Amino acid sequence: MVIFHQADSSDRDQLGAFLKEHDASSVQFQTPQGSWQEATVFRLKTCFGRGLLVFPAGRAALAEGDRFLLRLGAGAKR
Repeated sequence: MVIFHQADSSDRDQLGAFLKEHDASSVQFQTPQGSWQEATVFRLKTCFGRGLLVFPAGRAALAEGDRFLLRLGAGAKR
């Protein structure tokens, strides 16, 4: 499980819109090592501009400050 926010302030509105539209959706994220991993993304309504990635423990490693790419997964709500 990872709590995240945009890396650059210029991406804040785009990420906020994505999280609002795709709350509880299947997504994929690309780790700093380059592999794509499946996860579910949630919008944290009490933490403005924050998201929560949920994926199985041990599947991927993200450390504080890591950057990753996020895209809709196969089973995502469109």
